[in-house]
Amino acid sequence: MDVESKIPLYGRPDHNLLAASIADSTYKNNPRFVSWTTTTQFPFRSYESGGSGFDRNALDERTELYRQLAKAIWSPELLISDSGLDQEVVRDRADKIRTSLAVDYVPRSRNDSNVSIQDLIQSGLVHSGDLLVGPQTGEGRAVAMILPNGQVEIEGGAVFDALSPAAMSVRESGASTNGWDFWIHEVSGRRMADIRNAFTARNRADTLWSE
Repeated sequence: MDVESKIPLYGRPDHNLLAASIADSTYKNNPRFVSWTTTTQFPFRSYESGGSGFDRNALDERTELYRQLAKAIWSPELLISDSGLDQEVVRDRADKIRTSLAVDYVPRSRNDSNVSIQDLIQSGLVHSGDLLVGPQTGEGRAVAMILPNGQVEIEGGAVFDALSPAAMSVRESGASTNGWDFWIHEVSGRRMADIRNAFTARNRADTLWSE
C-alpha cells in the first residue's frame, strides 16, 4: 500500500489527534480541534486531498509543526508558572545547572564518537582486566576494571556500558562527565581519550594505506 492510500487510515477515531491530523476526516468530524487550530495558528493541515500527498515538502511542514508544538509545550515561562515555584529561584538554579554542564562537558570529534572500549580491546590497545583510575582527590582515586565485553565495573560491583556513566557514578557531585578524559589506563598511564585518539589515528592510516 502506497503512502497516499494509507493517509485516510490515520483519521480513524482510535488514532491520536496529532497522527490523525494528516487525514481529511479529522477536520470534518472534530470541530473543536478545528477551532483550536484556528485559535492557536499551529500549521495543521490534511495531506489526504488537494495536494501532492505526503512528499518531501509535507515532511518539512510536519517537522516545523512539531518544532512549534515542542516550543509551546516546553516554554520556560509556561513550565515555571505551572510549577508554582518562585521564578527567580528556578532561574538561578537553571543558570547553575547550565554552568555546570558547560564546564564538565567536553565535546568529542565525529571521528571519535563511535569508538567503544570493545574496539580498543580488539585492537590490543587495552585488555580485559586492565584497571582504570580516576583523578586524585581527597578521598583517594576511583578505580574501575575493563570487562571482557567492553563494559566497566567500578568498586562495589556496579557495571556500566560506557566510561562516562561510570565516571559520573563515582563523582560526589554526579555532574556530567566525559569519561574518556576522566579515566586513566593504569598500565600505560595514558588517558583513555589519548588511547582512543591513537586508535582513530591508526584506523585513519590503515584506510589511507589501503586506498
